[in-house]
Formats: sequence, structure tokens, C-alpha cells
Amino acid sequence: MSKRTRKRTPAEIAADAKRTGRPPLPRRVRRELVISVRMTREEHRRWRKEAKKRGLPLGVMLLKPWREGKV
Repeated sequence: MSKRTRKRTPAEIAADAKRTGRPPLPRRVRRELVISVRMTREEHRRWRKEAKKRGLPLGVMLLKPWREGKV
């Protein structure tokens, strides 16, 4: 690919700005809240170990009982 000899036009710059980054998620899918959970190092180690064994992220493991209606 050859080097550009002219400057980029404002239209090209504006088009690139619209394309840059990850597209926004729909409102119903977007996660907006963060909840902090306090646990001991031992509890965290056990949760992480179990999540790794099941191949799931730690957050999914913590939410699983609630999502299944067991809480």
C-alpha cells in the first residue's frame, strides 16, 4: 500500500470517527449497575476455582442461583 500524498478530507475524518470503537448495545441489553460483594480470600479462591472448573466467569457463577430462581 502506498503512502498517502494528500491530506484527509473533513468528510473522511468524520466517517472514521463514526466507525471507531465498539457499537453501543441496545438499552435492554446494556448492564448499568455494579454490585460489590465482600468475601474472604478463602471464599474468593474457592469461587474462582469452581468457576474455572466449570469454564464460567466468576460473575456468572455468583449470579447463577439468582437467575435460576433458587434465591
